[in-house]
Amino acid sequence: MTPEQSGRPYAWWISRVGCWLIDAVVPAVLILVGYGIGRPTYSLETQSINGVEYQVSVASGLHPAFYVLIALAAGFTLWNKGFREGRTGKSVGKQLLGFTTLSQATGKPLGVVRATLRCVLLVVDFALCYLGVLWPLWDDKRQCLVSDKVTGSIVVGVR
Repeated sequence: MTPEQSGRPYAWWISRVGCWLIDAVVPAVLILVGYGIGRPTYSLETQSINGVEYQVSVASGLHPAFYVLIALAAGFTLWNKGFREGRTGKSVGKQLLGFTTLSQATGKPLGVVRATLRCVLLVVDFALCYLGVLWPLWDDKRQCLVSDKVTGSIVVGVR
């Protein structure tokens, strides 16, 4: 689907970054709070080995609250980027800024499975030294290298 067919222009790279930043706020806060509550504590202990005493730093494990909040962050991301965006074409960030993710072939939302796959593949885009997420800067359809190309998705703006 072209922008002419949808009646909407492809989203500019900086707009996509804005949507991503808004979508990242809730998971980031959950992770930071989880780490603040559950971070390990360190203490110095004296141990004796063959009559020689050593001071060693001993760390406690992470508090279970950390893992609960990490799970909540992951759950929110899957709901927002997989379920919500898959069904409506709009994550929270895209809805606030007026953008929609559509199937390039049909012009309709991707569906939950493809939107979830797109979310997972975005990690690959970042892992490629950010090349994948910078790809929309010079791509004709402003698609990310892996996540958008593999799932056949486009991000369009307001009419």
